[in-house]
Amino acid sequence: MVKRLIIFSLVIIAIVVVVLFSATKISSQENDSTVVKEIEINREQKDEDLTMAKNQSESSSEYVENEVMVKFKEELSDEEINSFLSDYSLQILSVVEGINVFQFKTPQGVSIIEIVEELNKDSRVEYAEPNYIFKIN
Repeated sequence: MVKRLIIFSLVIIAIVVVVLFSATKISSQENDSTVVKEIEINREQKDEDLTMAKNQSESSSEYVENEVMVKFKEELSDEEINSFLSDYSLQILSVVEGINVFQFKTPQGVSIIEIVEELNKDSRVEYAEPNYIFKIN
């Protein structure tokens, strides 16, 4: 009797796990399409933001001077990263783990807006943006 009760309990647990996994997978697929739409909207917004920022004086902008944030389309080898750094005369300051975003130092005297525009044209780059300063009010 106890064996049957244990087996019955294990079967119920397995069914619950399968149902929860299926529901999570369906929810995840719905979230994926929402995320894709949000990314497209965010990219459009970033393009608008860059245009607006370009029209403003760089000294009054809300980002760290001589720093850009870059996410690559795919993971690059050390050799590819070194080539990228050389192409744009950048230095790695840090990497945001988990989302694999690089914080780079740009050469002195280089317009952040212009280098961000150049970086966004690079086929290796998913997106590049100034290192914005976010303030909590």
